[in-house]
Amino acid sequence: MTTASPNEVTSIDLALSRLAAGSSRERLLAAAIQCTAASSADHVTAAEIIKAAGVSRPTLYSYFDDVSSVLAEAWVELGRPWLTSLLDGLRPSTPAELQVHATMTEILSIALRVPEVHEVVIPDLQSLWTELQALGKAKTAQMIWLMGIQIGMQLSAPIIPEILNLYAALPIIQSIPEDVEKRLNIGNAPVLATPIDVKSPYESTSSDDLNTALIRASVRVVSNSGVAAASLTRICRAARVTTGAAKPRFKDTNDLLLQGFDFAIQKVVEENLAEYDSVDMQNSPWDGYAQLVNTSLSESRLTWRRYRQELHLAAHVNPALAAHLAESFDRINAALRESLIALNLETPGVEASIQLNQSSTIGLSLLHDLGLPIETVDHRVTLRWIGEVLFPGLYKY
Repeated sequence: MTTASPNEVTSIDLALSRLAAGSSRERLLAAAIQCTAASSADHVTAAEIIKAAGVSRPTLYSYFDDVSSVLAEAWVELGRPWLTSLLDGLRPSTPAELQVHATMTEILSIALRVPEVHEVVIPDLQSLWTELQALGKAKTAQMIWLMGIQIGMQLSAPIIPEILNLYAALPIIQSIPEDVEKRLNIGNAPVLATPIDVKSPYESTSSDDLNTALIRASVRVVSNSGVAAASLTRICRAARVTTGAAKPRFKDTNDLLLQGFDFAIQKVVEENLAEYDSVDMQNSPWDGYAQLVNTSLSESRLTWRRYRQELHLAAHVNPALAAHLAESFDRINAALRESLIALNLETPGVEASIQLNQSSTIGLSLLHDLGLPIETVDHRVTLRWIGEVLFPGLYKY
């Protein structure tokens, strides 16, 4: 992959400039990218796109069926170039790059629930995966992590702004040498010898009271359709109760959604910490982390992953939601920080590790749920190398 100079006009810049100066159809696509970056894929409207493009409403509908089809066409124009640009690990710097990065991440995130988008996103991901596999195990791991971290940073930035500091750490991943498997004694055996049996965080052994039923219903609605579609009426219908039954228990829909998030993330973290303590980490804690990556991709956690992804997406336009998630992650990260410090790791590396965990968890999960077999990647390649660079000589391979 080639890397552009910071002062060089990139292919993304040129592509967006071409669209903005092109036909009515192309101007509509450029406008959709601009408007989605300023808002979100779930909230951008046809009226906003029409106004930004300087065309009439009949013109938009002469080319596209609806906003979803505009976004699908925008992906066709720029989705694959954007995916390729992630492999260079450069922080978007020009207005065009920032808009495209924000919008393509949004489009990628809604692909599982918007058929028009799914139809164009999946073939590009599958094609890229095939190309990466041809480069070998270590290179595939390197590139998948570069993609996952950057997607995760974009989705997490409204919640944890400092996560963008990880751009400074991406050269560590890019520096993975060709002989990394030999250098760090990585064998052919997978980290997970047998599948890990984890339960859905939304399972409960207690009585199924009304609060629990409403939380579970909210999770199902959001994971299937997104936060924007999760009205209190719809959630109550899914829980088989009246709207009046929910109102004394939850202030509003946001309150219900956030209680569902807090309930689940605590259970997930507790389960992860318990598993981490029981893992045979061989030569370093990074092997334990690699195992937890695959555990997080288990089928039983699909609903949780989709719920978390959707809340991250909604946080881009919902400051109250972003603030609550930030407080939740502060509490979770405090526990993670304590466990890492107990391993005698230095503070700068600990903070980088925490941000890495946040971004990779959300980014790799999204790629996995879109069909990339992330569980087949040997994550020890990336994680042992990161550990070697951040904490040189601490662990012997």
